[in-house]
Amino acid sequence: AHKQVILSQINALEVDEISPIFENQKECAIKIVEELQDRKIINIMILALTQSGKTGTMNALIKNYLIYNNLSPIPIENIYIITGLSSKEWVSQTKIRLPKSIEDRVFHRDHLTKDFVNNIKDKKNVLIICDEIQIAARKNQTLHKSFKDAGFCDKDFLLNNDIKIIEFTATPDGTIYDQMKWEDNSCKIQMHPGEGYTSCFDLYNSGRVFQYKDLYCFDRKNKEFN
Repeated sequence: AHKQVILSQINALEVDEISPIFENQKECAIKIVEELQDRKIINIMILALTQSGKTGTMNALIKNYLIYNNLSPIPIENIYIITGLSSKEWVSQTKIRLPKSIEDRVFHRDHLTKDFVNNIKDKKNVLIICDEIQIAARKNQTLHKSFKDAGFCDKDFLLNNDIKIIEFTATPDGTIYDQMKWEDNSCKIQMHPGEGYTSCFDLYNSGRVFQYKDLYCFDRKNKEFN
């Protein structure tokens, strides 16, 4: 019953165009679910250009995972959306664009170390979707501390408890090297932008990107304002 409720909520978000799911997002979600059918895969990094539709892909992922993952049906209360961003706006926008059934498990940086860790501890068969994985992910930063406290830095713990971590990022920075340490327990997926998408590279190539000018009007050489 819970499964049908969340699927209905996702479909309603799509019909009402609050969170439409485009073809490129569907394709990426299907690739993720296909990889997760291999039980040894516990970490997937999605490389996606900025504003290429990560939220729609998250909805498509949840939808397809609930429909096609018959080997190990996941309880709705075991689906989480988190970020290392410290942003109440991100939380409110994410809750609006994702199914209402999981809004209590949407956490940003300020609520990771206590609320998220306390909520997820001792759970098995879990799906964690991380937005902007590169933020606060360094050692001793919030996301790293939270994962460590929850036991997620231990590969055997994740495998034994069937915990899957899906990471979304446009700028992976050092996290891509961290993921390489997971070897055959992880993989990367390139999400391609949809039709009509304009990237910063397109703007640059079309001559619409210019060097900024110093608006501070301070002559650094003579140390005086112009």
